[in-house]
Amino acid sequence: MLREARGRRAATLLATGSEVHLAVAAAETLAADGIDVAVVSMPSWESFERQPQAYQDEVLGDAPRIGVEAALRFGWDRWIGPDGVFIGNDRVR
Repeated sequence: MLREARGRRAATLLATGSEVHLAVAAAETLAADGIDVAVVSMPSWESFERQPQAYQDEVLGDAPRIGVEAALRFGWDRWIGPDGVFIGNDRVR
């Protein structure tokens, strides 16, 4: 967890690498409008996957999840879930 929501978590922004600062900036903008979101930095999906399920559940929370990625969606569905949103590139050029 990079940034926890200051109140009740309305959403969880998940990001890796260079997108993390965008997710943090979005969280700050949303907080200014009264929308509390958490930011999870996921530099290694493999390392996160090796953590106990209870830890994963705690970090990801039960609020809607939004994956932020400059590249392809590939692999994000596992972490954002069936109701999650992906912000990034959905096609190969």
